[in-house]
Amino acid sequence: MLNADNIMRIRRFRLGDEPALFQVFHSAIHLIAARDYTPEQIEAWAPDAGWRRDRPLC
Repeated sequence: MLNADNIMRIRRFRLGDEPALFQVFHSAIHLIAARDYTPEQIEAWAPDAGWRRDRPLC
């Protein structure tokens, strides 16, 4: 998030950030790292099935 002076503000994780955080993680692997890994590695690392609310994060 940028403020009025175009300075990025970093904040601590909050409950409820999970879907957005997962989207960043998943897209970074599937879009950016895809050229460096096989499809099998990418699917193992960040499955397309994605994050589910009923699945623990750790």
